[in-house]
Amino acid sequence: MSFWKDDVDEFFHDFASTVTLYPDQSGETDIQAIFDEAQEVIDMDTGQVINARPRIGCKSTDIVGVIEGNEVKIDAHTYKVRQILDDGTGITMLVLSEN
Repeated sequence: MSFWKDDVDEFFHDFASTVTLYPDQSGETDIQAIFDEAQEVIDMDTGQVINARPRIGCKSTDIVGVIEGNEVKIDAHTYKVRQILDDGTGITMLVLSEN
Protein backbone atom coordinates (compact mmCIF):
# COMPACT_ATOMS: atom_id res chain seq x y z
CA MET A 1 0.00 0.00 0.00
CA SER A 2 1.24 3.51 -0.78
CA PHE A 3 1.77 6.32 1.70
CA TRP A 4 -1.43 8.02 0.52
CA LYS A 5 -3.66 5.00 1.01
CA ASP A 6 -2.24 4.43 4.47
CA ASP A 7 -2.60 8.05 5.61
CA VAL A 8 -5.44 9.51 3.54
CA ASP A 9 -7.84 9.74 6.51
CA GLU A 10 -5.31 11.62 8.61
CA PHE A 11 -4.42 13.92 5.69
CA PHE A 12 -8.03 15.01 5.21
CA HIS A 13 -8.59 15.33 8.97
CA ASP A 14 -5.65 17.76 9.20
CA PHE A 15 -6.04 19.84 6.02
CA ALA A 16 -9.60 19.67 4.70
CA SER A 17 -12.78 21.64 5.32
CA THR A 18 -16.40 20.57 5.10
CA VAL A 19 -18.23 20.73 1.77
CA THR A 20 -21.73 19.52 0.96
CA LEU A 21 -22.46 17.12 -1.89
CA TYR A 22 -25.87 16.69 -3.48
CA PRO A 23 -25.38 13.30 -5.18
CA ASP A 24 -29.05 12.81 -6.08
CA GLN A 25 -32.56 13.97 -5.27
CA SER A 26 -32.58 12.16 -1.90
CA GLY A 27 -30.56 14.67 0.09
CA GLU A 28 -27.12 15.92 0.91
CA THR A 29 -23.86 14.57 2.31
CA ASP A 30 -21.12 16.49 4.11
CA ILE A 31 -17.56 15.39 3.39
CA GLN A 32 -14.07 16.67 4.08
CA ALA A 33 -12.37 18.11 0.98
CA ILE A 34 -9.65 20.52 -0.07
CA PHE A 35 -10.92 23.33 -2.29
CA ASP A 36 -8.80 24.97 -5.01
CA GLU A 37 -10.37 28.12 -6.42
CA ALA A 38 -10.44 28.92 -10.13
CA GLN A 39 -7.18 30.41 -11.37
CA GLU A 40 -5.84 32.16 -14.42
CA VAL A 41 -2.27 31.23 -15.25
CA ILE A 42 -0.20 32.83 -18.00
CA ASP A 43 2.01 30.56 -20.10
CA MET A 44 5.28 32.48 -20.04
CA ASP A 45 6.39 31.01 -23.39
CA THR A 46 3.27 31.88 -25.39
CA GLY A 47 1.60 34.60 -23.31
CA GLN A 48 -1.59 32.55 -23.48
CA VAL A 49 -3.95 32.72 -20.51
CA ILE A 50 -4.83 29.28 -19.19
CA ASN A 51 -7.96 28.99 -17.06
CA ALA A 52 -8.09 26.37 -14.36
CA ARG A 53 -11.54 25.56 -13.06
CA PRO A 54 -12.28 25.32 -9.36
CA ARG A 55 -11.89 21.83 -7.95
CA ILE A 56 -11.95 19.83 -4.76
CA GLY A 57 -9.76 16.97 -3.69
CA CYS A 58 -11.56 14.38 -1.59
CA LYS A 59 -11.29 10.81 -0.40
CA SER A 60 -12.46 8.49 -3.17
CA THR A 61 -14.51 6.49 -0.67
CA ASP A 62 -16.51 9.63 0.26
CA ILE A 63 -17.81 10.23 -3.26
CA VAL A 64 -19.05 6.81 -4.33
CA GLY A 65 -22.14 7.44 -6.47
CA VAL A 66 -21.27 11.05 -7.35
CA ILE A 67 -21.62 11.71 -11.08
CA GLU A 68 -21.01 14.61 -13.43
CA GLY A 69 -23.76 17.19 -13.05
CA ASN A 70 -24.21 16.68 -9.29
CA GLU A 71 -24.02 19.81 -7.17
CA VAL A 72 -21.43 20.75 -4.55
CA LYS A 73 -21.87 23.56 -2.03
CA ILE A 74 -18.76 25.25 -0.67
CA ASP A 75 -19.44 28.05 1.78
CA ALA A 76 -22.20 30.10 0.09
CA HIS A 77 -21.33 29.04 -3.49
CA THR A 78 -22.91 26.20 -5.44
CA TYR A 79 -20.96 24.39 -8.18
CA LYS A 80 -21.63 21.53 -10.60
CA VAL A 81 -19.33 18.56 -10.96
CA ARG A 82 -17.91 18.69 -14.50
CA GLN A 83 -15.24 16.01 -14.34
CA ILE A 84 -14.21 13.25 -11.93
CA LEU A 85 -10.50 12.42 -11.83
CA ASP A 86 -9.55 9.39 -9.70
CA ASP A 87 -5.78 9.13 -9.45
CA GLY A 88 -5.70 5.65 -7.91
CA THR A 89 -4.17 6.77 -4.60
CA GLY A 90 -7.43 7.06 -2.68
CA ILE A 91 -7.90 10.70 -3.63
CA THR A 92 -10.27 11.93 -6.34
CA MET A 93 -10.43 15.42 -7.82
CA LEU A 94 -13.84 16.82 -8.71
CA VAL A 95 -13.46 19.55 -11.33
CA LEU A 96 -16.24 22.08 -10.86
CA SER A 97 -17.98 24.91 -12.66
CA GLU A 98 -20.07 27.67 -11.15
CA ASN A 99 -23.74 26.78 -11.18
